[in-house]
Amino acid sequence: MDEQINAGMTREYFIGTVLVSPTDQKNHYEVIDGQQRLTTFFLLLCALKHLFQGEPQQQAVSGLISTSYTDNDGETRISLKLEPRYENAGEVITKLVELDADPQIVRVGIQSSSIASFGSLENLVNAYGTLYRYLKDNYDSPAKLKKYWGYLANDVVFIQISTDVSSALKIFETINERGVGLNPMDLLKNLLFTQVGQAQFTQLKDEWKKITKPLEKGKEKPLFDHFVMQLENFLFYYIFTKTPTRDLERSFSQWANELRAIADAAECRCHNQWQGIDS
Repeated sequence: MDEQINAGMTREYFIGTVLVSPTDQKNHYEVIDGQQRLTTFFLLLCALKHLFQGEPQQQAVSGLISTSYTDNDGETRISLKLEPRYENAGEVITKLVELDADPQIVRVGIQSSSIASFGSLENLVNAYGTLYRYLKDNYDSPAKLKKYWGYLANDVVFIQISTDVSSALKIFETINERGVGLNPMDLLKNLLFTQVGQAQFTQLKDEWKKITKPLEKGKEKPLFDHFVMQLENFLFYYIFTKTPTRDLERSFSQWANELRAIADAAECRCHNQWQGIDS
């Protein structure tokens, strides 16, 4: 992208596909594929906003970061355009936007805000720092920065595909067949995260580790790899061959118990098979 900007080119720069599913809230979407890409882009906008202080471009960038709306009580509220749905990432992003500062001040501000489990979210702050320094090092004058922003705003594009959750997961699987083979367990995990509230994310993460940990033991064995692949395919299609609406509304703990039992059975069966081979 830098080469095209420096050469004064206006050819579009395609950054991929973002797959989303509409929610019950108007104009709100769950991101099925493209979370990292959107988060990186969002952090880049945050860095640009700070660097454009005192410039008219700052208002335009701000409009891509957050929006204001009127609630049912007539109060004006601010809503971020991106709300990460894992652990306390939403709090970190909110604080980062609120601070609107250089990386060092942002880091200190977030650390002093007592956000729980901040250590696991260190990558968000590091990414902001990397993007901020990249802009400072490569676009070190207002004119250069405006040129970069002009290209980003007009020529960087992505395709958004919007559909229901079950179709979105199938599209996700199809899109990624062109690259590294998709793991159906990842699709299942993604689906589960779209079905719970933010307050349940930590529990979901912990329960998921309990389910997958047995499957990771001895995974270097070819037979085990083959068995896990079959298990993963079963788990993926198990959800959609039963009544989707009813099954997806079941509590996560019930799902976790069923899936953990399947995982334990898989580990036991694989262990017995290997004992038979070794003997």
